[in-house]
Amino acid sequence: MSYTRDVLPIYNTSCKGATCHGGIAAGLDYAKMVAVKDKLNTILNSGGSLGHPGGPLSLTTCTINKLKEWIAQGQPQ
Repeated sequence: MSYTRDVLPIYNTSCKGATCHGGIAAGLDYAKMVAVKDKLNTILNSGGSLGHPGGPLSLTTCTINKLKEWIAQGQPQ
């Protein structure tokens, strides 16, 4: 797993829309995602009902698990 190969494509297709992290919400890059690891874990483990200002995540369970695995592996770039 790596940020560039596995996480960035998810971010670009699922999180970077005009009404989310590509517009009204703060943009995220590798450094920011690493810096907020604990917050990401909270968001992913709650499906977005905790810690995610935008409300529930519109990600599949498979995608959420992929993001969790990236974090568990130490968030490699």
